[in-house]
This record gives sequence, C-alpha cells and structure tokens, in this order.
Amino acid sequence: AYKTISKAKNSSDKRNNLNQIIDNYFALGEWNKYKESSQKLLSLSKSSGDSLLIAKSHRDLGNYYYNEIVLDSSFYHYVKSEKIYKNINELDYGVVLLKKGIVQLEANDFLGADLSLRKAYSILKKTEEYQRIYANLSSLGSVSSELKEYSRAIFYYQKALEAIKIGNLQTSENHEASSLNNLGLVYSDLKDYKKAIASYRKALSNDKLKFQ
Repeated sequence: AYKTISKAKNSSDKRNNLNQIIDNYFALGEWNKYKESSQKLLSLSKSSGDSLLIAKSHRDLGNYYYNEIVLDSSFYHYVKSEKIYKNINELDYGVVLLKKGIVQLEANDFLGADLSLRKAYSILKKTEEYQRIYANLSSLGSVSSELKEYSRAIFYYQKALEAIKIGNLQTSENHEASSLNNLGLVYSDLKDYKKAIASYRKALSNDKLKFQ
C-alpha cells in the first residue's frame, strides 16, 4: 500500500491515505517504516502547504525519536508541531504539550517540563481523554517531586488516582499501583513513614498485581 501511494501524485487523498498508513505502522510498532513514511508525509505536506499534516508529521517524528531515546530530536519535532497546532487544533496542541513535557522531564529540564505539562493539563482536563489526563497528572507529580515541591506532588498523584477511577483505566500497566508507589516515595522524602508504608501496602495489594 505504501509503495502504491508513493507513486501517486501529491494530493489531499494521497496525504490522508499516507497518514492512515503511518498510524498503522505506529500501532504495529514498525518504527523504521513509521519514520520513513512520516518524513515522506512531511515533505509532501510542506510542498502543498498542508498545515495540519505538517504538524502531524512533526508529531509522528517526535514519537519516533522519543521511542529511540533521542530526546533532543524528539523535542525539536514536538516544538515544531506545537507551534502549528496552537493555532488550529486545541486538543492536538494539548497532546503535543504533554509529549514535549514528558521529554523535558526525562531530560531533567524540570522547570520547562512543569510549564509544558501545566499548559497541557489546562486543555486536557476539559476532555474525557483520561489516559492522557492520567499521564499528565502523573508527570506533573514527578516534576513536582523533583523540584521538592512535595505538597504539589501529593496533590497531582492523588488527582492521577482519581483519573484512573473516573476513566476506568484498567490496564496491564498498573497505573494505580504506580501512583500509590509514587505517593509512598514522596511521603518517605517527607519522613512521614506511616503514610509511606500505607501507600506501599495499597500498591502491593492491588488486585491486578496478583495476576502477573
């Protein structure tokens, strides 16, 4: 399918079909094809002035480089995507801010991450994108902990637990146990060992852990 589309003339249909193929490569974890196709779509979108797909291509390339742990390249593409989405699609703007914030967190740019993640949350909290809301809140908790703003960290981790329940995020990733463990670490840093132990025990008693 990719080869057939590649031979076709640059048109809206060609770009949209290529975008669908890229999403399938992402779902399948075929990262090299994902990168190659995203670069092709970026080139086609630039030559036709297709702002939406220019933004999407940069976002996809940001995803690719994040997966490859090339954080500077991932950050570069997310920033490119963010600048376009800011003016044309609020939800996608929020999602890219979240992705950029996670890159900044992993690169130890905690103040930059805090700014990006707060902006993302101001958008995502108005949606029902609970998986992303959870990721946003959990990342804000991590940033706050790194900045030693422990009361904020506790607030965000507790909000993350609420998002898990509201969104019914029953996944194999054990979000609830992870959030409880993170709370335990914060309480340990605060030397509130009773609350730390209580959080760790709740994490260990999580039903989903018993099946792994």
